[in-house]
Amino acid sequence: MKSYRKLLESKPTEGAAGPVFRITSTNLDRHKDRVLAIKAKGEEFRTPLLWNHDSWNPAIGYARCFREAGEWVMEPVFDGACDTSKMVAAKVKAGTLDQCSIRFVPCETEPVPNKDGGYDFPLVEVLEVSIVNIAGNQDAVRLRSAEAVDEDEEKKYRAAGLAFRAKVEGDLAELKAEVKKLHKLLPDEEEDDLEEEEQEQPEDTPEEEERESPEDEERDGAETPPDEEARDGAEAPPEEEPPAEEEQELSEGEPEDEEDMPEEEAKSLRAQVVKHLGFTSAQAKALSPNDLRGYVALLRG
Repeated sequence: MKSYRKLLESKPTEGAAGPVFRITSTNLDRHKDRVLAIKAKGEEFRTPLLWNHDSWNPAIGYARCFREAGEWVMEPVFDGACDTSKMVAAKVKAGTLDQCSIRFVPCETEPVPNKDGGYDFPLVEVLEVSIVNIAGNQDAVRLRSAEAVDEDEEKKYRAAGLAFRAKVEGDLAELKAEVKKLHKLLPDEEEDDLEEEEQEQPEDTPEEEERESPEDEERDGAETPPDEEARDGAEAPPEEEPPAEEEQELSEGEPEDEEDMPEEEAKSLRAQVVKHLGFTSAQAKALSPNDLRGYVALLRG
């Protein structure tokens, strides 16, 4: 398909004034055979043009074969010297006949059986090209008509293509400019990092893991010695809560420096106050560990 499009879009070879046919391709034909290369001196050769491989009657003209867009194509030249030549030329012009076929012999290398049940021909010599009703190779079809080589039409087509390309490139440049404007409105990289860290951290963290100090854990884990229970013969009285001053001392004993709080915990707390309390990343970074814990405690209270 790509090669077919390339042939349609390619500039016709100088001197091609009539319809152009592809004469073969490297795809399997209807007989499961495949021609891989054509032997030729240079990029062009001539061979007899026949009707339907009828070699018992004179040729109806000649086929000018040449390379175009990497494939072998041919322009039929009808001599008009007989009724058959005139009839076939008229039907080609009318579009009734739009396929061709080559007769060839292998040269230099013998054909190789392929896995599809046919033969691959590494190199062949073309003996003649025929206009036919049904081609053995389904790719040996008419590519364009004589009108397609009109220079004015070709110029219009190419100018339209260039104009469309320029429009697309202009639209792309405008789109890139809009994208740059949008980038300026995005938060800085530091705030982006905080948002990413917040997405990685779970939203609901148990309060006990965040708020209890080592002293509280040690105090809560203390039990009444068994010998005192036995001696008093009654349950131990509930432990009295420490006065407010003692609670203040305990809270003042908590770590205040940034070094006393793990970096991962600090990042998590900063992300929460930025998201829920409206702090900027710079403000969140300036808060002490106690302030961070306090603000997070307010969120969870």
